[in-house]
Amino acid sequence: MKSLALLLLLCACAYSSAGGCSCKDLVNKNGWGNCQKAYGGDYLCYVNQPSTCRDAKDSGTNTGEKYSMEACAPIVNCEWSGWVDGDCSRECGSGQMTSTRTVDSIEENGGTSCSGPSTKTEECLVKECPVHCEWNEWKVGVCSKTCGGGTQTNTRTEKVSAEHGGDECEGPTTMTDICNTNDCPAPEVVKRVAEKNTLKPACAAGTGISVVRATYGKASKKCRASNSLTKVKGECQGMQSCSVLAVNDVFGDPCRRTTKYLEVAYKCEASALALVKRVAENKTLKLTCAAGTTIKVVRATYGKAPKCKSSSSLSKVKDECQGKRSCSVRAKNSVFGEPCRRTTKYLEVAYQCK
Repeated sequence: MKSLALLLLLCACAYSSAGGCSCKDLVNKNGWGNCQKAYGGDYLCYVNQPSTCRDAKDSGTNTGEKYSMEACAPIVNCEWSGWVDGDCSRECGSGQMTSTRTVDSIEENGGTSCSGPSTKTEECLVKECPVHCEWNEWKVGVCSKTCGGGTQTNTRTEKVSAEHGGDECEGPTTMTDICNTNDCPAPEVVKRVAEKNTLKPACAAGTGISVVRATYGKASKKCRASNSLTKVKGECQGMQSCSVLAVNDVFGDPCRRTTKYLEVAYKCEASALALVKRVAENKTLKLTCAAGTTIKVVRATYGKAPKCKSSSSLSKVKDECQGKRSCSVRAKNSVFGEPCRRTTKYLEVAYQCK
């Protein structure tokens, strides 16, 4: 019993309430290591018992050798702290956030080491970003008129609606515009009188006669005065109203012994209206246009209506005035020739400033 007590004294190691423990540094020439719990909460190691210990009540085989043992230490496993979230990479909308953790306790005495990363990255959303309203392009409506100034209603719709506190679209969804402001083509007016009668074209105030075509004769191509258009233009072009005699003395006789007529087609246009000036024979006619415009001669007559007219009237006036801002023309036979002797004549010019 005395030797057993000595062996217990030499080989005992302190018990840890943490559970199983290992005998450290058993100075045992055979390298035995693990102990089992003995009486009274101590651990004993006995010689000649490989890798295990026996309880104190087990006499075992004792060679009498002495061994030294240290106190048994508890097994400690590694433990992580909780995750600590970082800031989101974006103040609004989907971003990324990196979370971190640290080791709270390190493994000891053969405990389990910590596994897994110390950082992790995840998607994050602080709040939705505001979405501002956007308009689609205007959709142009149909004009109510093809000319003369109409109206059209244009519309637009939201391309993107406002969300999450974004700005609403400003302005109307419809807008009315003026359209097709170009002048409408003047309607063509056709007038006809029988031979030996007077044809009187006329236009409303602010518009002038624009001669489109004229025929003195008859429908047959063989019975038409070739100078019909020239003669009518000479009397009417640019005038608000005029008179033309349908007689052979004015147009010549395109077909003898045939009843003829004078037919004129014309339009009333503001752009056709001309200024008219007249001076008596031997006087000087002066034409003037405003700055930035020049004279466009529409017609000219030296003589006396209806039969006494110089054929060179228009060409002579154009030579002196066309394209100029101002000009002067003498109403004399020496300039235009003598269209009718022993007759008091005049020079009349219709012109526009363009």
